[in-house]
Amino acid sequence: MCGITALYPRSGAVPPSAPAISAMLETMRRRGPDHSGIAIAASGALGAARLRIRDPAATADQPFANHDATLRIAFNGEIFNNDALRKRLGPPPGGWRTGCDVETVLSGYEALGPAIVEELEGQFAFAILDDRNRTMLVARDPFGICPLFLAEVGDLVVASSSLRAILAGFPGRFRRPDPLGIAETLLLRFPLAPNTVVAGIRQLPPGELAVFDGEREHRRRHWSLPQPAAPTGGQDEEDRLAELLEHAVAGNCLSDAPVGLFLSGGLDSGIVAALAASRLASGTPAATLAFAGPDGEGEAARALAARFGYRSHLVDVETLDPHALVADTLDAMDMPLGARDAPAVMAMARALREAEPAVKVVLTGTGSDEQFGGYRNTYFGPAEGSLEQQISHFMACYSAIDPSRRASVLALVGPDAVADMTARLAATLAAMAPGLASTTPARVLDLLYMTTHLPGWELATADMMCMHCSLEARVPFLDRHLVGFSLTRADPDARNGAPDKALLRRTAARWLGAKASARPKLPLSRPLAAWIERAAPWQGQPAGPLADLGLDPCALAQMTGPGASFDLRWRVQVLQRWLDRHLAG
Repeated sequence: MCGITALYPRSGAVPPSAPAISAMLETMRRRGPDHSGIAIAASGALGAARLRIRDPAATADQPFANHDATLRIAFNGEIFNNDALRKRLGPPPGGWRTGCDVETVLSGYEALGPAIVEELEGQFAFAILDDRNRTMLVARDPFGICPLFLAEVGDLVVASSSLRAILAGFPGRFRRPDPLGIAETLLLRFPLAPNTVVAGIRQLPPGELAVFDGEREHRRRHWSLPQPAAPTGGQDEEDRLAELLEHAVAGNCLSDAPVGLFLSGGLDSGIVAALAASRLASGTPAATLAFAGPDGEGEAARALAARFGYRSHLVDVETLDPHALVADTLDAMDMPLGARDAPAVMAMARALREAEPAVKVVLTGTGSDEQFGGYRNTYFGPAEGSLEQQISHFMACYSAIDPSRRASVLALVGPDAVADMTARLAATLAAMAPGLASTTPARVLDLLYMTTHLPGWELATADMMCMHCSLEARVPFLDRHLVGFSLTRADPDARNGAPDKALLRRTAARWLGAKASARPKLPLSRPLAAWIERAAPWQGQPAGPLADLGLDPCALAQMTGPGASFDLRWRVQVLQRWLDRHLAG
C-alpha cells in the first residue's frame, strides 16, 4: 500500500502546493517508506509515498502519468485482476511501461472514464487528475479496506489516505471536534462514514466514487450486492464457495515482495493459510499472538503452520511491554479507534516486521465473520421488526458488551445522534443490498456488521496498525465475488441459535479436516484486555477537549469509573488522548 494526497482547486488556479504536500507525505512516510513524489499538473497536484510491492522498479513510482501527461494518478492498494484487465483493455498509446496495476487503472480510466472503477477487483483508494477536462476522480474500494479522507480549504479540495496528514498539511485549519463523529465514536467505537471526529474532514464512504468538476461534485456508489440468488444448497453450494475462496486467495498472494500471514489457529486464517500454501514460498512467516489459558491459540496455530509449511512466529504476550505496546498503538491511530484488540494487531505486525524485515504484505482472515454469520450468536442475536427497529436493536446491543451499561452509553450520546445514525445506516443498507426487503433479520444483522463493524473497526485497525509497521494488510475474504455469493445466497442457517458459519465450516473441512474446521471462535480481545488491565491499568477521568463538549458528566463517569469494563474505558481514553494530541492547543 501507499499514502496518497491530492489537491484540486475548484477555481482552476493551482496554488503553490509543494509545501503542503511535502508535510502530508512526511506524516505518511510509514505508509510508503520506499519512495515519495510530487506532481504539479494543470488541474491540481498529487503526492504519493510508495511501499513497493508490485513491480518495485522506479519506473512504477508515483504519482504516475499517462503517455502525454494529461492524466496523473496517486494510488493506494492492489488490483488483483490486473492481468485480466490488461488483456481486455489492450496496451495504451506507447505500450505498457510497467508491470504495475497503477498503470492499468490509469489506462482503464483513459479508455472508460470513471466506469473503470466498476471493473476493479481488489483493495484501493486513489485520485486521478484529468487535465483534458480539468476534473478529479476519487474512489474507494467496496468494503473500505483502504482509507480516503476529504476536506476543503477555501476552494481547494483535499484528498488523502490519512486524516492526520491533512492536519499536518494545513496546520491550524482544522481544530474543532465534530460532535456527531464524537458521539458515534463513543457509541460504536468509531465514526460512521462519511463522518470523522474532526469538523471539516470527512471520509469517502466504502464503495463510492466522486468526480469533482469545478464547483460541482458528483458522488455515487460503484458497487452493490447482486440480487439474491436462487436456492441451491448441498454439495453444489460448497463447491461454488470453495472455488470462490481459492480464486480470492490466489489473487491476494500476488506480490513481488515477500508475504507473511497472521495465523490465529482458527477457521478463517486457517483457510487462508491452507489455500495460500502452494502459492507462497516454503517457510513463509506466520505470526500468532499467544496467550496462556483456554483462550490461547498458540499451539493450534503452530500445528497449522507446520502442516502447511509456514515458519511460525509465536508472540508470547507475557514477554511484551504493555506500556510500550499501548503507546505504539496510540501512535499508529490516524483517527481515534476504540477497537479493544488494536494492541494485538500492533503486536503481531511489529513482531512480523522485526523478525522478517523484507516482508511487506500480510494476509489476514478478516471479513469472514461478517458475511458468514459469525457474529450472530457471539454477543447478541438478530431482532424482529422494521428495519429501523432492527438497526436500533443493533446499536443498543453493540454499544456495550455489558447490557447494564448500554443505557448510560445511549444517554451520553443522545437521541438525536442515534436517530441520525439509524437513518444513515438504513440508507446505506438499502443502497448496498437491493434485495433488502426480502432479507431475514439474521441476514440484516450480517449486513449491519458488514457496513459498520467491518470498515469502522476491523479494516481500520488492520490498516492503521500494519501501515505503522510498513505492512500492507490484505483481506482475501473481501473478494467482491465471494461477498456477493455469501450475502445473497439462500441462508438456511438464518434462524437464531444455528451453528455459526455452518457452510464455511463444511467447505473448509476439505482443506483443514473436520477437527480444525470445527474449532470455536475465540475472542482475541478478551485475554488481551485482561493482560493490559493487569499489567498497565488505565485510571483517571477524562478531561480537556472531551469533557468540554457538553457531555453528561454522570454518563461519562459511568463509562470510565470503577466497575466499567476495559471496552468502555479504552474507547473513552483513546478518544481523549487523540483529541489532546492532535486538536488541543
